[in-house]
Amino acid sequence: YSVTGNQQTDAGDYELTLAGQGNFTGTKTVEWSIAKKALTLTAGSGSKPYDGTPLTSNAVMAEGFVAGESATYACTGSQLDVGSSANIVTVIDWTGAKAGNYAVTKKPGVLKVVPLAVTVKSKDISKPFDGTPLKLTAGDIELSCGVSGGHALPAGESFVYGDFAERTEAGQTSATFTVAAGANTKLTNYAITPVYGTITITKSATEIG
Repeated sequence: YSVTGNQQTDAGDYELTLAGQGNFTGTKTVEWSIAKKALTLTAGSGSKPYDGTPLTSNAVMAEGFVAGESATYACTGSQLDVGSSANIVTVIDWTGAKAGNYAVTKKPGVLKVVPLAVTVKSKDISKPFDGTPLKLTAGDIELSCGVSGGHALPAGESFVYGDFAERTEAGQTSATFTVAAGANTKLTNYAITPVYGTITITKSATEIG
């Protein structure tokens, strides 16, 4: 007998035919198939401190391609503010393989933004007693943020300082202040550590004649 239709490469359903030869006659058709190969695509994950720009990742880990085959991908995932969200493979370019040969399972990654560590520190200020208050100002407050200790928040963001401490009589007072969000700024994107200096009024050296 002869066999036809028994050689295929791609996944799918097929028929082969057995045909009698010589003293044997008749044909028989047999259905057969090649199953799709399991392919798992896991979108990339990532994390960073808040920096005013979205966290994204187009990295994809592929498990299941046969040797010599591949594809390229794009992911839809973006995390700007503090928090986390899913990163999902949404586009598959099958230039290096045939989509019909694979049963694709997509697994999401996680994109996480954590608060940017910021230290706001008031300076030590002082003067001799003169009967007028010495009051902290915004200019007496220094800001440092991140591991590098930079002195600026992400572009377009700012803090507003208020409730400044003051002192009139001789002695010392903690140089306290409050921090509020400026325009286009969310305090939830920051882990703020205040460090208070000291307001000192020294005794006046008054000569009594």
